[in-house]
Amino acid sequence: GEKESVYFIIENNNGEIFAKQKIKESEKSDLIGQEVTVRVIDNKGLEKELKSGGTVSIYFDRVTGGLHKEADLYTVIEISQGATTYIVEIEPVTGNIECRKK
Repeated sequence: GEKESVYFIIENNNGEIFAKQKIKESEKSDLIGQEVTVRVIDNKGLEKELKSGGTVSIYFDRVTGGLHKEADLYTVIEISQGATTYIVEIEPVTGNIECRKK
C-alpha cells in the first residue's frame, strides 16, 4: 500500500542494530553496529528505547514527503555507541531530516 512504499526501520537483532529503508520497490538493509543504543521520541514527547528483538518503524507519505499520518510520529532518534551520540530530527510535516553529533 501507499503507507508501506517509503519507510525507514531500525531493528535490534540480539544486540546488532540494523537500519532498513525502502523506497518504492527498492529495499536496502545496513548494519549500524553492535552495542549501540537507540532511543526514539515521538511528537508527544514519549520516549522508547529499542530493546533486543524490537523495531522502530518510520513511514513517509509519498505525496507530501512528511511523516505518514497513520504511523507513529517519531520525530527524534538518538543513536549512541560508547561516548558518541548522534541525534536525528525529523520534521513531521515536510519530512526534512537533520543529523547532528550531541
